[in-house]
Amino acid sequence: MYNPILSSLLALALTIPLPLMAQTEAELPEQTALEEQRPAHSHHHTPSHAEHLHADTIPFGVMGAHMHPAGEWMFSASLMGAGMGGMLDQTTAVDEQKILDNYEMAPRTMLMGMPMLGVMYAPSDWITLMAMVPGMGMTMNHVGHEAHLHTLQTASANLPGTNMQSLGLGDISVSALLGNWTWQAHSLHANLGLSLPTGAIDILGPVMGTMPAEPLPYSMRLGSGTWDLLPGFTYSGKLENWCWGLQPSGVLRLSTNSLNYRLGNRLSTNAWLSYRWNDLLSSSLRFQGQIWGNAEGEDSRISKNAIPSADPLKLGGQRLDLFLGLNFTPFPRQRLGLEIGMPVYQNLSGPQMAQVWSGIAGWQISF
Repeated sequence: MYNPILSSLLALALTIPLPLMAQTEAELPEQTALEEQRPAHSHHHTPSHAEHLHADTIPFGVMGAHMHPAGEWMFSASLMGAGMGGMLDQTTAVDEQKILDNYEMAPRTMLMGMPMLGVMYAPSDWITLMAMVPGMGMTMNHVGHEAHLHTLQTASANLPGTNMQSLGLGDISVSALLGNWTWQAHSLHANLGLSLPTGAIDILGPVMGTMPAEPLPYSMRLGSGTWDLLPGFTYSGKLENWCWGLQPSGVLRLSTNSLNYRLGNRLSTNAWLSYRWNDLLSSSLRFQGQIWGNAEGEDSRISKNAIPSADPLKLGGQRLDLFLGLNFTPFPRQRLGLEIGMPVYQNLSGPQMAQVWSGIAGWQISF
């Protein structure tokens, strides 16, 4: 599903750091003086004071964005959330009544919450290990086909919807940050991880608020059901109080799950710019572009005509989000972070529910 607008924005994000990387040694006198005190090869192969390039100014929603020095631990706790509402077919809004002409149910709103615990440890300056353990909670409000059968005096929009819910452990991920190449005020490392199929996909619930329970649609399941490869790399740089970065990453499905389908691959790019106002506060601006595919195969127990999210060919899309963030460092080696975002562009394999907002808040401590 190629779209020239989103592709151009992603390409632009890739070019953001390039002019900034062209700084001369004259622009960084303090850094140059420090480099002169090291062996001639050190700035190419060993971590320097730049290994924490304003790490506490990096947007909180960017995971695995900085290395740790050997022997350091970091623990984190965060809560991510997102809200969805309205239906899109590509970039066109779709009326609820039109959905009910073709499906038994029409989604109205959806809320997702994901508390997450994380731990990082650096056995050496060149390797930082990371594990993330998420919980998942989702609620979707929808209206059934009976609304379509009411008289004209009772519009379906005025009828109360019913909820379907899912709650439990999500897919745990383990990964490694590798390399830690630094030069002047720039840093680069590779990200390589694996997502484990710990989130349940065989979830039953009262789809229309009645029993017996039925399999929930794909978007309400807690995981992918597959082992997923998580490749990427992270570049970051700084100049005085400014910090910027770029992180392309992917989610590559390695197999088909036990219910005979696999979700589409996902490619994303984060590009950010942050500014430190003082020792306590920094703010950030971040763009995130994502492209993800439809599912391959299908869970034969659910009908494609039940609800759009039960159709494996109605799951893919493209989205560009804009985030504003704050980082607060009240104590040494601790950080409180907040980011709030909204989409500026969406193109969905619809009809599919559109995202309205997303955000993350959390705390980190290292020692």
